[in-house]
Amino acid sequence: MKNKKNLIIIALLVLAFIIPASVIIPSLIPEDILTEEEVAKIREKNNYRIYVFNTSDYPTVEFGETISFRETIKNTDTFVYCEAIGNAELVEIENSITNDSPQMRVHKVKVINDSEGLFKEGDEITFAYGLLAQSASPRPKDGEKMVLPISFTFLKGYEKDEYDCFSSATGYYYITDDGYAVSAFEEEEGSVYSGKTVDNLLKVLKKTREERDEYVKKYKDMYERTEGNFGFDSIEMLRKQIREKLYNE
Repeated sequence: MKNKKNLIIIALLVLAFIIPASVIIPSLIPEDILTEEEVAKIREKNNYRIYVFNTSDYPTVEFGETISFRETIKNTDTFVYCEAIGNAELVEIENSITNDSPQMRVHKVKVINDSEGLFKEGDEITFAYGLLAQSASPRPKDGEKMVLPISFTFLKGYEKDEYDCFSSATGYYYITDDGYAVSAFEEEEGSVYSGKTVDNLLKVLKKTREERDEYVKKYKDMYERTEGNFGFDSIEMLRKQIREKLYNE
């Protein structure tokens, strides 16, 4: 009987160690990430090319400095994981601010998730590339999944049309069928995220509280100068504007 009691005590002690270990050990497992060699094979197999905007192709156009990926992260409203709906269209968009009609390539996508939580799953948005970026940006086909850096243009004070936002190749990631990200641009040292799962990529790209406050500040200043007729003074206000735009909420 005593031996039986001892066995029960030992069994309970073992369980006491096993249960916490089962909670702790998963958090110690390394992130599921592909090697450089695996990413290279995926890039070649799927023709996931790297796009480079070459300013020398446009000798008559004056350009500023090329925006780095880190600057793109800092100045992007959100990174959207989405699926292309149909193929791109080439259209002219009337710009009431500059009084011109630039030709744009526009894509419609369905949102799956985004880094800042500004959208709901299933939201449909349209994003556009400028004419000069036509040859230097990916052209997702119907059903393809990607992560896009998104900047909005339908802030208060702008004419609201159907073209919701702008994007660029810097910050664009192809997403494989099994959920891994591969960049469409040359990644910078210290910011190589190709090979991450899409969920972990969005976590990395999510702004910290400090970054978000700094980002919103320029819009807040603009909002105050125009007596509330332009922009937004918080992420919550931006989210509200998106809901108004998409669903008239």
